[in-house]
Amino acid sequence: MILIEIKPVDLVNEKITEPITSQIELAENYLLYSAEYYGQIPKDVEDKQLGWEDYYQNFNIKKLRSTICSLEKRWVVEGAIWMVEIEAYGYPNSIHFQFQTEKEADVVYNELDFYIFGPKERKQL
Repeated sequence: MILIEIKPVDLVNEKITEPITSQIELAENYLLYSAEYYGQIPKDVEDKQLGWEDYYQNFNIKKLRSTICSLEKRWVVEGAIWMVEIEAYGYPNSIHFQFQTEKEADVVYNELDFYIFGPKERKQL
């Protein structure tokens, strides 16, 4: 089993005030993304001047390794963050991991790429 720690990132409509844990567990048959933290969300997303509310978040998202079908890394302009996304057959939602830097996103993307799709073969040119 491999554990990958994910550094929490503030988003447009979510501020992390007290991170507790955020990690990806890569097991033989499944991937588990879990996070626990305290944060703030705007009382009104259209008017953030109305203030922010405190909240607690704790979740676990588990997907069978055999169902994972895509992996993507991209820059998100609106939030000015890097995102790595996983999709799986039979699951309605994808898993998103957000990062401040491309280097942080690359580390996770490369680890997931190897876990999902295996080692790369070199092609002769």
